[in-house]
Amino acid sequence: MEFLFDYLSFLLKAATIVVAILIVVSVTIAASVAKGAANFRKHHRDTFGHLEVRHVNELYEHMKTALEHASMSPEEAKKAQKSKKSKKDSKEKQPSKKDEDGKSDVQPTEESDADEKPDKSSIFVVAFEGDLEASRTSNLRHEISAILTRANEKDEVLVKVESAGGLVHAYGYAASQLLRVKKAGLSLTVAVDKVAASGGYMLAVVADKILAAPFAVVGSIGVAAELPNINRLLKKHDVDYEVITAGKHKRTLSMFGENTDAARAKFTEEIEDVHGLFKEFVVEHRKDVDVEVVSTGESWYGERALGINLVDELQTSDEYIMEACKNAEVYEVSWVIPKKPFTEAFLGAAESFAQLWNRFIGRGK
Repeated sequence: MEFLFDYLSFLLKAATIVVAILIVVSVTIAASVAKGAANFRKHHRDTFGHLEVRHVNELYEHMKTALEHASMSPEEAKKAQKSKKSKKDSKEKQPSKKDEDGKSDVQPTEESDADEKPDKSSIFVVAFEGDLEASRTSNLRHEISAILTRANEKDEVLVKVESAGGLVHAYGYAASQLLRVKKAGLSLTVAVDKVAASGGYMLAVVADKILAAPFAVVGSIGVAAELPNINRLLKKHDVDYEVITAGKHKRTLSMFGENTDAARAKFTEEIEDVHGLFKEFVVEHRKDVDVEVVSTGESWYGERALGINLVDELQTSDEYIMEACKNAEVYEVSWVIPKKPFTEAFLGAAESFAQLWNRFIGRGK
């Protein structure tokens, strides 16, 4: 019996050790898997960016509360805080009376309906700050995609545009992203607080409504291209420059070669064609504009732009958003891409410069 007792005791100890080892191994594996998943999510987030959303109604409510408390004495602030908490608690604890069928027999009042506003529409605010290549379009397309997964036809998208223009094809692509909003049946509003000129106005013109601050710069419906020519300097120093092309108009004007009248005429023809497309785009989206008046390449301040129908209202984006918060839920939506390391950013800038240089010396393939 003593032997049997010792044996059973040994088995119990061994089983305990085995179970302990299994628990440690299981915890280690689980932690490793969790860490791997977290690293994967972090890598995905750091590589591709992430969406940030801010509820503007809450922001303004916090501002209001902060100012109210700042104007009160400490005792008044405590009383106001307690009163607010008491109202919130009583609202949450209020029982609902139900009849035998389980339906509420409490009829909502006009006041309670107004307070709850279950059918509030949403306004999604996006900011677009343009550069020469409209590089923020990569963020814009993610923001629009995110909004379209949530919004419905009673909602609105407000785009705050700030751009003096840039490359035609780049801003055309950005405008196409905004057109997705209209195709989805949502209302689209563009607000111009500072400038929406040339490509910037191409972006704004697709909106159902354009707002502008009184001194915002709007318009510049034109196309420009300029480049220096150092051919005479090269000739002076006996430097030859040759370009071999296949195709009559593969190259027109050049920085280094000798430019001909035929090349200038062809280049002008191409510029005029792009201008014509721009004018057609404006007419398509703003029927009440006299395109011959506004397509001279000039810019107008908001007050003057209103008079020639380039914009619909004189109002800043802040005014519009604060007013909208009274009847709608307003959300600021932004797609955030992590900053690149210095070396990567430097190489990217060098590549962009090289691309622009190639555009100056001639059209790419």
